[in-house]
Amino acid sequence: MPEVIDPAAIEEYGKKLSIEDLLLDSENPRLYAQRRSGDLDGLQAQIYDDLMKKSHVPVLKRNILENGTRETIYVQYQDRYEKYVVVEGNTRTAIHMTIVDDGTESDFDFTTIVANLIEPSVSEAELSRMRVIWQLSKQDWGVYEKAALMYEQHYQHGFPIADIARDFNETKAYVNTNLAALAYYEEYTTT
Repeated sequence: MPEVIDPAAIEEYGKKLSIEDLLLDSENPRLYAQRRSGDLDGLQAQIYDDLMKKSHVPVLKRNILENGTRETIYVQYQDRYEKYVVVEGNTRTAIHMTIVDDGTESDFDFTTIVANLIEPSVSEAELSRMRVIWQLSKQDWGVYEKAALMYEQHYQHGFPIADIARDFNETKAYVNTNLAALAYYEEYTTT
């Protein structure tokens, strides 16, 4: 059984790293079906393509361009590559790479990213657990979860339908359908 990770095993919080010193991780649980084996340096283009095909990337990219990257990534330095492997935050890192490669104008510096460093002594088994824990909540949401948040944003916070549609990368008709469906559901459960 893997050891329980001690917070002291994370060397430093919030260190700025150049995206050139980072490698995307082939062990990303959300890319399990596309998991690649072989030399990580040679797999970077394939991993990048797999990440950028995910449906939430356009919305996340727009958010990162507008607000910067607010959540730090987790990396582990690996001597065999002489680089940091991204354990958590692969999609955000790939988006940084895209923004830099495209030369997109922004108020933020995307040539670096803030990272927490995981000690090299942390085993692959423990890294596997960490990957699952960190990414579990980031998997695609179910229909009810999306509708409930849309409902809350619109009725409790007063967000316009168009803004909700933009943020969820959906049409206004989709948002309206979800709002109506959830209203019927709420009425049904109260009755």
